[in-house]
Amino acid sequence: MSRKAKQARQPHKVAGWRWWQGMAAGVLLTVSPGAALLLLALGAPIILALVGENVPGRPLTRTVALFTAAGSVETLRLFLLGPHDLATSVELLARLGSLPLAWTAAATGWLSNEAACVTARWITDLRVARRQRAVEGVLAALRTEWSLPDG
Repeated sequence: MSRKAKQARQPHKVAGWRWWQGMAAGVLLTVSPGAALLLLALGAPIILALVGENVPGRPLTRTVALFTAAGSVETLRLFLLGPHDLATSVELLARLGSLPLAWTAAATGWLSNEAACVTARWITDLRVARRQRAVEGVLAALRTEWSLPDG
C-alpha cells in the first residue's frame, strides 16, 4: 500500500474512533450519570494532561493517569460497592479526602515525570562533561608529548 493511501485513511480512522468514544460517553451518561460525574471529576487532571501534551507516546499523560488511578482507588471502590446513583457520587466527591487525594496524586505524577526528565538531562550533561574533560586531558598529554603549540 502506498504512503498516500495510508495517509488518506488516517483521518477516517481518527474520526471513527472519536465517534465511538462519543458513543461510549453518551451511553455512560445515560445509564449511570453518577459514574460519569465521578469519572469526570476524578479524571479532570488526566483530561488536562491529554489536552496539554503533544509529545509522541504521551509519557506525561500516562504518568498522570497512573497516579490518578492510584489515588482514586478507594473512591471508586466505595462507588462500585454502593448504589450507582448520582447522590452516591456527589456524596463521595464531597468527602474531604477523595477529590484532593486524586488530584494530589495526579500532581505527584506530573512532578515525578518532570523530575525524571530533569534528572536524566542532568546526568547526561554530567557524563558529557566528564567525557569532554577526559578527551581534553588526553589531547593536552599528546600536545606535551609531541611538543605541539597550544591552540
